[in-house]
Amino acid sequence: MVSVRCPSGPQRTCHLGAGRPCQESGAVGVRRPCPPSGGDVSTMALVPQVVDAVRPLPVLASGAIADGRGIAAALALGAQGVNIGSRFLASAECEVSDDWKAAIVSAASRDAVKVTFADQILPPPAEGGFTTVPRSLRTGFVEDGNTHPEATAAQAEAMRTRVMTSMRDGTAHELVPLTGQTAGLVHDIAPAAELVHRLITEAEATLRVLADLTSAKNSADEPT
Repeated sequence: MVSVRCPSGPQRTCHLGAGRPCQESGAVGVRRPCPPSGGDVSTMALVPQVVDAVRPLPVLASGAIADGRGIAAALALGAQGVNIGSRFLASAECEVSDDWKAAIVSAASRDAVKVTFADQILPPPAEGGFTTVPRSLRTGFVEDGNTHPEATAAQAEAMRTRVMTSMRDGTAHELVPLTGQTAGLVHDIAPAAELVHRLITEAEATLRVLADLTSAKNSADEPT
């Protein structure tokens, strides 16, 4: 699967590192952060543009999706499936700290802020990847890095070492608990199987409501 993160990206990223055209790769993933500046093109605006650009390839939408209504919206935009991140961080099986999961459950969407210095403390993207500006729940580490960019740049190597060490020892959530704004839609920690069932049930219910609205409109338009 190849990944697209901005409207100009579909044709440009439809070539894989091995020279294989994306028509042979099976699917196109759509994610929100748009290179090179890390600015945002929202899922609602980006997905239909990518769908149009790469048709008939299947498209997976990613970003701001955490419940069945988001899945239904992605399907309405032309995607054939979705990639869900933050919702499954707060699942029973996810191997992150319980404190991280609890923080997601208690967080509001505004608590997930951009880590503007991420490129200085996180590993670079793999070949063919994009530099992005991820979001994290607020911590003192994140606030200091965002507020004091010059000091962050000067201490980048030490901060990077600190982050990598925290990833190895299971305390990354104390520094950079990467989480999207859909944290505001996450209200519990549940088994993954239960979450999948809940997501599908919600999506089906939403699509039925939309179908009923269309049916009611068509009935109202019929001559009497």
